[in-house]
Amino acid sequence: MKKRLKWGFLSFLVPILIILVALLHRRATLHSFFVSDLGEQYYQLFIWFKDVLSGKESLIYSFSKGLGGDMLQTYYYYLSSPFNFLLTFVSKEHIDLFMFILILTKIGLCGLSIFIYLVNKKSNLKLYQIFILSISYALMSYNLTYFFNIMWLDVVIISPIVFLGIDKLFEKNNWWIYTIFLTCTIIFNYYIAYMLCIFCVVYVIYKIIVLKNYKDIKKILLKFILLSFLKLSPYKWG
Repeated sequence: MKKRLKWGFLSFLVPILIILVALLHRRATLHSFFVSDLGEQYYQLFIWFKDVLSGKESLIYSFSKGLGGDMLQTYYYYLSSPFNFLLTFVSKEHIDLFMFILILTKIGLCGLSIFIYLVNKKSNLKLYQIFILSISYALMSYNLTYFFNIMWLDVVIISPIVFLGIDKLFEKNNWWIYTIFLTCTIIFNYYIAYMLCIFCVVYVIYKIIVLKNYKDIKKILLKFILLSFLKLSPYKWG
């Protein structure tokens, strides 16, 4: 257990250190990190959400949006990550630093989540091999290319746990991991979550082909469809 905790912590920490070393090597500044929509759009939205948490703005409607407009949909697309509530403890002057640290933390959590998934897989991989794969997942091109879409990273973090939930559904008929964590992805960022839902279907088809135990699979598949429908139906029609 201690070895797993050590390697799991390193799976979180090392990707962050690699990014920091690369930034220092390039002599990058905090300002240079705010590329594309991160600096032009998301930074201002974080400032607005800070005012919401401080009671200075309404979550539902804002007059700072042109002549005024609905903000609830904006919140659910850009700001519904639970990490953003940490803004409560951050001053406006340090929101840019907070966003920088938050991106690094999310990339580190990507490494930790895939480590948890791989450790729970029945494989012959050793811990150091899982650690290497975890770094690869955390520093994959998607994360490094789209890091500035800070709200998308939540689904990348949770995805391995969703796949673990599907594995548990097949192995032990355990439904709660898949249900809870896929629901979280839909709440945190539905835009990327719907892509994850499609991949879950592909993953289940793969599991069926590999296991070839069609008697038990029929029950599991029925439960998978039912649980998925119950999660997606409130999102689609609610």
